[in-house]
Amino acid sequence: KEQLDRDVAFLRQLNEELTKDCVKEVADNSKLTGEFRMALDIVEGYVMDTTKPWCAPYARSEPNFSLQVRTKQKIRLGRARDKLLRGLDRDKLAEQRKIVQGG
Repeated sequence: KEQLDRDVAFLRQLNEELTKDCVKEVADNSKLTGEFRMALDIVEGYVMDTTKPWCAPYARSEPNFSLQVRTKQKIRLGRARDKLLRGLDRDKLAEQRKIVQGG
């Protein structure tokens, strides 16, 4: 229990430092733009210090964060697909594709 209490206190301290370093103000969508704009108007977000690029990930809206994750996944998927296809006979694959498609 003591270790948990120390860990929670440490996380709270880090959170306070991050807020002090990065957050200019807590705001609604009327003051938020781009990746920081919230999906719903009832959700508050943060106006961040844009001179510190390392602050942005902590205030990104959930929809924007999800979009960035999906984009990275698609890039990785494409690379994995390319690696898998490198060793395959493309003519044979095209032939099999025609058979499957009924052509």
